[in-house]
Amino acid sequence: EPGVREVARPTAAGLLELKDEMDRRARAVALGRNALSCLAAAVSSSVATLRLAALSVLARRPAVLRPEPSELHGCGHDIETSFTETLHALLTRLAGLLASPSRLTAEEDLVLRVLSMPLAAIDMPWLERTRLLVTVQASAHRRPLGFGRQTLYALLFSAVAACVSAGTEPWLWVVETLVVELSEPRLPPKLRLRLLQLLVLLLPSADQP
Repeated sequence: EPGVREVARPTAAGLLELKDEMDRRARAVALGRNALSCLAAAVSSSVATLRLAALSVLARRPAVLRPEPSELHGCGHDIETSFTETLHALLTRLAGLLASPSRLTAEEDLVLRVLSMPLAAIDMPWLERTRLLVTVQASAHRRPLGFGRQTLYALLFSAVAACVSAGTEPWLWVVETLVVELSEPRLPPKLRLRLLQLLVLLLPSADQP
């Protein structure tokens, strides 16, 4: 028909190459999921030395724990979903360790380093449900010179970015955390300004209903 472009059909070689790539991604994501399960078991151990060893491994490169969601595409819906669920299970155990009254200071610092990892929009329901921001904020106020505030701000940045990207009404649990943090009298001026900038990003714009 006039004005309709002809779309080239994929060749057999191209389809085979695509299948190989999807298979490769599926294997890689499945291996990553299994590795996360092993690490989750280690950080749940009753043996402190094993927990510290696993946490040290995780804290070296926490950003690699959460690949960009687009990097998981093509591996299959079930594997992609199970990877995210396994990651959330690991992070939930870390959050539990952080909230435990019997935690070691070294464990707390390592857990906070791991939790400073960037999170994706798909992780936000988990972040809200676990009230991790509240737990990390308590650590930051309890130990002002620890890693709590750094982790708290990393989580807030991820949450604000996801909220703005979603284009929805401001998430109250994020706003509440920002307000509590801004009420801290010892907060340095530069950090206060940065938090105010994040808060402004969550305010409805003039063109929103």
